[in-house]
Amino acid sequence: MLNDDKLIPFGSIHPDSENVFEELERLKEAGIKGIKLHPDYQNFFVDEKRMIPIYEKLAELNLITVFHSGVDIGFPEPVHCTPEMLKYILDIFGNTPVIAAHFGGYLLWQDVLKTLCGTNIYIDTAFSYGKIPPKYAENIIKAHGAQKILLGSDMPWSSTINEANLIKSINLSDEEKDNILYKNARKLLNI
Repeated sequence: MLNDDKLIPFGSIHPDSENVFEELERLKEAGIKGIKLHPDYQNFFVDEKRMIPIYEKLAELNLITVFHSGVDIGFPEPVHCTPEMLKYILDIFGNTPVIAAHFGGYLLWQDVLKTLCGTNIYIDTAFSYGKIPPKYAENIIKAHGAQKILLGSDMPWSSTINEANLIKSINLSDEEKDNILYKNARKLLNI
């Protein structure tokens, strides 16, 4: 069992693993609070039928699921996780938290505004500093609600300081900024 109040690791599984369900059970028993899936690197589309049993198991175990979302600069085409695909699968998770990285979909921010804002999904800010136009970031935060936005960095590709500075530069209240910078994560991770 994990016992560290400063570092909260997430795990991962490969969807094609023969023992994917056992591995999810093992991660849960080890005290892992969530997993990250990277559809581009793991070669699956988020809305594939073969993924549904995995999502159902994640929900059953109440494991937070983080998805790389949007374009991956290393594998630009095809996009394996669009905002539309995420919206399609969200109900499978029920109340188990799902996080869409990269402001909900790297380089697909108009689709995020139209499709994900207002849904039951968290959006993180990873790898956004210097990439997302600040007005787009502000529009997504305002449309989705600052209580569902999480600070993310995507180290080593983008520093936490830069990502925090992006949030600090946006026209938000101090309370909204504090929620994004740390309070939402504390609540989500129950710390």
